[in-house]
Amino acid sequence: MSTDFIGFCAYSSARSRLRSCFGRRWGSVSWARGSFRETLPLWSWALWSLFGLGVTAWARVHLGQYWSDKVVIQPEHRLVRTGPYARVRHPIYFGVLLAIAGTTLVVGEWRALTSLLLMSINYMVKARKEDKILSQCFGEEFRSYQQNAGMLLPHFGPRPTNRQST
Repeated sequence: MSTDFIGFCAYSSARSRLRSCFGRRWGSVSWARGSFRETLPLWSWALWSLFGLGVTAWARVHLGQYWSDKVVIQPEHRLVRTGPYARVRHPIYFGVLLAIAGTTLVVGEWRALTSLLLMSINYMVKARKEDKILSQCFGEEFRSYQQNAGMLLPHFGPRPTNRQST
């Protein structure tokens, strides 16, 4: 017998054990069978994903010249608190997580849920680093903004007025 054949048999045997434990394909076991996921049609969860991508695009366009793939404070940088940034400090991350959550509900598999968890942790860490830099740069203005806008989820408390008291 050739070593290629032995290797194939070992691979084939391991694959069949995975199938018996985890379903037809690796990771194809649904975590969402019989759950709330099935109360709405799958296309509604797909719309959730599209909405998340729309929020991401809106936030990116609204940020304009201040957007960068790295956290940098640009010359004459100002703190953006309007548009999607009025209620969420990191709406690009929020939109991506919404899109992943919608995809997770459409797919209904553990690997999609794992992806959502890992990306949530990643964006939480990254958002905290960005908040620290923005706090150092903008001081009290940013700390006030933190109280009125959520980090990764929208804050729907009372909106502050921009009027100064006389």
